[in-house]
This record gives sequence, C-alpha cells and structure tokens, in this order.
Amino acid sequence: MLPEDFDTESFGYGRSWPLTYDELEPHYRAAEEELGVAADAEEQRERLGLRFPDGYVFPMRPLPAARLDRLLAARLDGRRVKDPVALREVELRVVGTPHARNGVPDPGTTAAAATYRAGGTGGRIRTAGAWATRAASRTARRTRSTPRSRPRGGGALR
Repeated sequence: MLPEDFDTESFGYGRSWPLTYDELEPHYRAAEEELGVAADAEEQRERLGLRFPDGYVFPMRPLPAARLDRLLAARLDGRRVKDPVALREVELRVVGTPHARNGVPDPGTTAAAATYRAGGTGGRIRTAGAWATRAASRTARRTRSTPRSRPRGGGALR
C-alpha cells in the first residue's frame, strides 16, 4: 500500500485508517525481508515518491522488465495526459512493481547472507526449477520401480 491509501477521506471517499503508513512501515520491511521481495528501491523512491529508510535495498535485485513492460514504456513514457481526479496534466511512466518472487539476492541484505550460509537456499527460498527437478526425480523413481508391461495389441501402430 502507498502512504495516501491510509487517508482516503482527503480524496473525498472512505474513511482514514486508524494506523498510518509510517507506523506500519517497519512491518512492511520485515515482510519484504521474509518473503524475499525483488525490486529497485531507488526507482520506487524517484518515480513513485515512496519513502524508505536511508540505504534501504529490497532483499532481491529487481526482476528484468517483461516484454510487455518494455513495449508499453516505449510508447507511454514521457507522454502527458490529464489526470481526471487531480485535474492537472501528469507524465506517464512505466515503473517496475515489487514482487515476492525468486530473484537474485541483493548482496547488501541479510537475506543474501542467509542464502549463502544455507548452501544457496536460505532455508526457505525454493525455485520452480528445484521443485520441477524433485518432481521429475520422484517420477523417475516410481517408473523404475514399476514392472514394465508389454503394450497391448503387439505394441506397434499401423
């Protein structure tokens, strides 16, 4: 959530939260560390105006922009449109979104150190490839332990 999401009354709808973004911010950082969020804090700070503690980096390096992100950025970045709520012109920019997805640990975080100490998994980070490898290994073991049967009807297609 963004800081302004906690005070929607100022936009003319809803009610303000009983907590502020600043009160929850340390908990957001702890969750990002635990989940291994991938993003560029500098981009979030510069382009979205998000506040981060000095020197903060996300636990994982940013994921590369998807093809669609690159196509949209090529067409939209720098384009000016009228904001129907603020009633002023704003500049469009395609900005990466923080993701709780596996990426490359940022060497400046404790998650990176934990990943290194635990032999590359941090005790909790599992990639889709690792799960696929395990599943293939289990399938191969089951296949080897199952007696082979001859195909019905002679085994050849005609």
